Amino acid sequence: MFDEFVVLDFETTGLDPATDRIIEVSALKYKDGILIDEFHTLINPKIKIPYEITEINGITNAMVKKKPTIDEVLPKLLDFIGGLPIVAHNAPFDAKFLKYNVLRYYGEDTINNTFVDTLAIARKLYPNLRNHKLETIKKHIKMDVDSHRAYDDTLVTAEIYLKYCNVLGQNRADRTDYERKTIKNEIELTSFSELDFPTRSKKKNQVIIKVNIIPNMLI
Repeated sequence: MFDEFVVLDFETTGLDPATDRIIEVSALKYKDGILIDEFHTLINPKIKIPYEITEINGITNAMVKKKPTIDEVLPKLLDFIGGLPIVAHNAPFDAKFLKYNVLRYYGEDTINNTFVDTLAIARKLYPNLRNHKLETIKKHIKMDVDSHRAYDDTLVTAEIYLKYCNVLGQNRADRTDYERKTIKNEIELTSFSELDFPTRSKKKNQVIIKVNIIPNMLI
């Protein structure tokens, strides 16, 4: 459980960080449960956004045409995040795109932040939901925001993590120490603190993806 953290979400042209590009980013900074800063922008991917992606998130080629490119956005995003823990829903997806782009533009993966996956947390907090997509969760907790847009998705993700923090809070009279410990341990088994995704092949000078999931003992 962290007192200060950044909630991160990307919208992209697809699922593969090797060939697809980021088209929107939102990062929300929280301290002591309060939103203290925001970072949000559309990004010009310099490739065409597939029709099926626009159907999902509503982001069109016209919307990103005059927006900054990732090489302009990335330094500002990294400065915003700093060394804080990163909270994301289905965190491996966002972590891959973040680490891959850092490797692409800086030549090495410098992201050593702790990652917290709220998908694993949501499965424990809301075990009776038919699935644990953000769209489903936002309806369950009655949040009136859009889906599949980075800013709105970070708001929902933040609510999941803040609820988790409240469950583990020391002053919660409605839960025993045993209940808090049980929930914490169950979530930790499926969460992770570090991701070692992209490495560069010296022989072929190609970027490849390597995934190591390490159990998180710090949430």
